Amino acid sequence: MSEERKIKQRRAKVAKRVNVTADIQPMALEPAWNYFITAKIGEGIRDRTRDDYSNTWRYLTGWLDEENYSVKFVHELTTDICRNYIHYLTVEAPRYKGHKYIQNDHGKGLSSATINMRIRALKVAFNFWYKEEFVRKNPMDNIRCQKIDEDKIESFTRSKDRYARA
Repeated sequence: MSEERKIKQRRAKVAKRVNVTADIQPMALEPAWNYFITAKIGEGIRDRTRDDYSNTWRYLTGWLDEENYSVKFVHELTTDICRNYIHYLTVEAPRYKGHKYIQNDHGKGLSSATINMRIRALKVAFNFWYKEEFVRKNPMDNIRCQKIDEDKIESFTRSKDRYARA
């Protein structure tokens, strides 16, 4: 019985991650981003991953400017702002905006796969900034990736009638 109690104690849910005791280091958006991407390059991320992270950051900061958010420091980005950004991507973002070959209007709202890639990139960045004590709380902690409907393609099966020899 005491062994069971020890297990339950070890599995107790940890309170939300907040740097309460740590004083954060105010870091402006661009220097914070440059610090993050430099550290990730030092960790050996692939060029494609670096480019995806950079594009995600460029899209987010462009949206912040368009929406007139007066965010100067990375710790000022809140969960509400991040949720509003994801809502924008889901419902309002023009597809193929800024694409060098596709010029026509292709509707609004990005695919769930694209949105999930951006969510993951922001989660990685904010986890990094949390560990570096640039933010007190990770605003992406409670934000989950979108569900993606999987296309189910039936596999080929041999029909008895089709392959029967006469």
